[in-house]
Amino acid sequence: MKTEDINFLRRELNVRRQVQHKVGGGLEIRPPNLGSERIVFLPDGLVQMLARHLEQFGVGTEGWLVMSNNGTALPPTRRTVGGSRPAHPSGPAT
Repeated sequence: MKTEDINFLRRELNVRRQVQHKVGGGLEIRPPNLGSERIVFLPDGLVQMLARHLEQFGVGTEGWLVMSNNGTALPPTRRTVGGSRPAHPSGPAT
């Protein structure tokens, strides 16, 4: 997710990309399946959490919301795609 995907005033998330497993292994970020780009309503509590996250951690290179310690986007992994909870800058996924 990138900051450009979030409209804080309208409380909306624009879903424009997804992580997919590649044939033969690996992962890629690409547009959602045909017709599945969408705008999702965000509850007030989630908007506040996202705002606090931005205040605390800022944004990484290219506007990614979750990043590594050096500011680059965290690469998707099996743990963040179809696995357990997503990785977070404050610690590993569980």
